[in-house]
Amino acid sequence: MKPLEVTPKPGLRHIGNKIDTRDWNDDPPLSPKQIAARVLDHLPPCQPNDTQCGNIILMHDGGGNRERTVLALP
Repeated sequence: MKPLEVTPKPGLRHIGNKIDTRDWNDDPPLSPKQIAARVLDHLPPCQPNDTQCGNIILMHDGGGNRERTVLALP
């Protein structure tokens, strides 16, 4: 069951789940390509049982050098 397909009431969406790019992780630091892959691997069409497919993408713009995050965006 995909989270965005299940609604608690008509007209509302459940948006609690996310794809965490782990762009904040410096131990070990992820490359821009690895950060982007954490998103691209979960885009529709979805693999069976992919609970992250279609979820909100979580990226960070603070807390240190975010150069790798910016380079992953294109």
